This record gives sequence, C-alpha cells and structure tokens, in this order.
Amino acid sequence: TVSIASNNATTTVAKTGDEITLSFTVDDDMLTTPTATIQSQTATVAVAGAHPNYTAKYTMTGTDTEGAISFTLDFSDEAGNAATQVTAVTDASSVTFDRSAPTATAVSIASNNATTSVAKSGDEITVSFTVDDTLLATPTATIQSQTATVAVDGAHPNYTAKYTMNGTDTEGAVAFTIDFSDEAGNAATQVTAVTDATSVTYDRT
Repeated sequence: TVSIASNNATTTVAKTGDEITLSFTVDDDMLTTPTATIQSQTATVAVAGAHPNYTAKYTMTGTDTEGAISFTLDFSDEAGNAATQVTAVTDASSVTFDRSAPTATAVSIASNNATTSVAKSGDEITVSFTVDDTLLATPTATIQSQTATVAVDGAHPNYTAKYTMNGTDTEGAVAFTIDFSDEAGNAATQVTAVTDATSVTYDRT
C-alpha cells in the first residue's frame, strides 16, 4: 500500500514549511532502507513502527515546484531484486503544493447613500471584493477601524464586507482592511486599497 498526506490542517494541500509523509508497506524483507524523493527532492525514509511499514518525509520549501506532489520509491529485496520504481499511490490520496499568497483581484467601496461616494450616520458601507483562490475561511475585514460583516456575494470568489456608520465614527475618507488566507494557509497581504476609482467620505456633522 502507498498513500500520501500533508501535516497541513487540510491534509490534501501543503504550503511552505508543511511536511509531506509518504506511507508505504512492502511485501518482502529489504536489502537496505528504501530510498525516496518527494517533489524531486530527497526524502527521509524510516521504518514506521516495524517492518514492513515505512514512511518517507520531506518538508516543502519556498523553491519547490507548485502543483500536485509527485514522488518516487526505490527498494530491493534481501536477494537484491529491485522493485519497479513506485510513483503512484494505491488509494485516492493526493497533496497539492501551494506556496503563493492569494490576492484580491477586484476591490471597490460604496455607500448606500443616494450619492454612493458619501455617507452619513446610519448609512451602510459596502466593500466588494473578488479573490483568486479557494479560501481557508471567510475573510475578516474592518471599515473605519470597526469590525465589518463579511459574506459571500452570490458565490465564491465574490465577497462583501458591510458596516453601518454611526455617530462616533471618524469623519473623512472611509478606510478599510481585508485579511484572508488560501486553503493551504498562505496569508494574503492585507488589502487596504480599491482597484478602481471608488471612494466614500464620511460626514456626520
């Protein structure tokens, strides 16, 4: 048997620093410890508990190739008969390596005021944004330093962050922050600017 997994919270994905474990069982006594590569890099092979169970482990780095993680296993029996190189799992397991931070590809802001570029107390501000990857969890956001309510806008990858202005919020240009991570746990650079010409100015006086 042969299977592969990551120590990421989601075992089918990996980011830089995550450890990949290839677990395999052989059907004969070995001449020496098997050798293995994971994503073309030398893996550390050890007995897993007791023969005939083994693991091959490798920690992903920022220079490894992104995508489906490949591997090789080589070993010979006690008599020196070499096995056909193993390059596939025997179950449905797989791991995809993702070392790239996600981004917001489109970001805009508007008020529900009759003039969408201004807001008064009681007006709702909406920051609309689109991301370029599957996310680990719902993004978090602030609007004018206050926690905003974030929700999917129709369907992923579109989201909105909403906040209703009140009489204690700071007047002036409405600022915001958006934070999110992709499924592998790569954190996006905090988003603090629109990608278009939109803006909202808050006036409570």
